[in-house]
Amino acid sequence: MAALLHYADRQLRRERIFRDRLNPLDTHTDEELVSRYRLDRTSILHVINCINDDLETATYRSKSLPSPVQVLIALRYYATGSFQKLIADAHGVSVPSVSRVIHRVSRAITTCIDDKLSINFPSSMEDINSTKEGFYQIAGFPNVVGTIDGTQVAIIAPSGENEPLFVCRKGFHSINVQATADSKLRLTSVLAKFPGSAHDSYILQQSGVTRKMVEDRMTGSKSVLLGDSGYPLKTWLMVPFTNPNSRAEERYNNAHKRTRCTVERAFGVLKSRFRCIHHKSGGCLMYVPQKCVNIIIAVCKLHNLCITNNLPLPEVEPDDIEDHNPVNQNPHVQNLNATTFRNNLVRQRFVI
Repeated sequence: MAALLHYADRQLRRERIFRDRLNPLDTHTDEELVSRYRLDRTSILHVINCINDDLETATYRSKSLPSPVQVLIALRYYATGSFQKLIADAHGVSVPSVSRVIHRVSRAITTCIDDKLSINFPSSMEDINSTKEGFYQIAGFPNVVGTIDGTQVAIIAPSGENEPLFVCRKGFHSINVQATADSKLRLTSVLAKFPGSAHDSYILQQSGVTRKMVEDRMTGSKSVLLGDSGYPLKTWLMVPFTNPNSRAEERYNNAHKRTRCTVERAFGVLKSRFRCIHHKSGGCLMYVPQKCVNIIIAVCKLHNLCITNNLPLPEVEPDDIEDHNPVNQNPHVQNLNATTFRNNLVRQRFVI
């Protein structure tokens, strides 16, 4: 009998905890939700609906936290990068629960297939033409389907013999994340599997973006990406002139810089919105690399959801806009076809 009473009392206390835990979706305004979780009510509910089945399946046996609570816990971590104890106290759960929830939600968002919660490179003619027009309106640079760059996301030093590979040139452990962006700052591709020491040009060589651009070029496409001088010049990848020799080349460089900065701004907005990957304020991701990758992909998809739903852009400090200024500019064998292509582009578009 005593055992039964103890069990009943434990269940009653557990139910009371769930019942007494305030749901911010019921008590907070949209402005407050964006401030605390970076998403408004509509966007949060969209995320919950997208991954609800995955969360319920994962927690059914233990009758654990409701899906909305799990999503809010993860969003709070993404938004602040706060210590798990602070998030646990704020949501009335244990620290181990916060850790499990962050990884469960991150994995669910990463694998979720949804139009708004997605990262898609333009593929249809309608999307390609719309993307090109958006970029052209910035500075008159033609046929741009994306701007490309890499950014370092700090992580805790991983164990094992590969630990030195994760030390980036800035001296901390990280994952080097390659991404392309459109003119609206939406991320159109993200590759987050290489350690911090990997060079941007090497990551590009291994990426699906390269395969797609090469295949499109073989079918007659004139689409190009814009990258900084750390990348090799390709017929499909335009980089700036290291030493411009004419006013036309200077105009090319100016238009290139003004257009390419969209990817730097996208990274700035991403890290300002989700401080867990902001090295200066969030510290570093305190997990093994694969779990860090899931968090990175998850916040990138959430960033796109925010752009699609027209949520206000967070204030970005000038220091948050990354400009790599590679030390060894264009340390690559020059591609004759690419050089000819760029020279023709300058003559056709930037000679006045």
